[in-house]
Amino acid sequence: MTRIAYCVLRIAYCVAGSSCLGATFQEDFATNPQTHGWKIFGETNLFYWNATNENLEVTWDSSHSNSYFAIAVGTILTRRDDFSFAMDLRRGPG
Repeated sequence: MTRIAYCVLRIAYCVAGSSCLGATFQEDFATNPQTHGWKIFGETNLFYWNATNENLEVTWDSSHSNSYFAIAVGTILTRRDDFSFAMDLRRGPG
């Protein structure tokens, strides 16, 4: 099991014919991330927010189907849009 204590997600996209836009989502998991927009898709038992340690516990198990812990970016991108994505994860204790 991996414990994620901090996550910064940076998204930049350029819409054809207009300027580039960007968004940053920063999460420290001090509170339950599902109460402010994060959602689980797939097998929910692979993700657990630990209130005591204030981290997200994730079980990486390739025998299960793909599952996601995600937050909406607030826009719709098409194949004509440029898009970049970067994410920093810091492993929690344990």
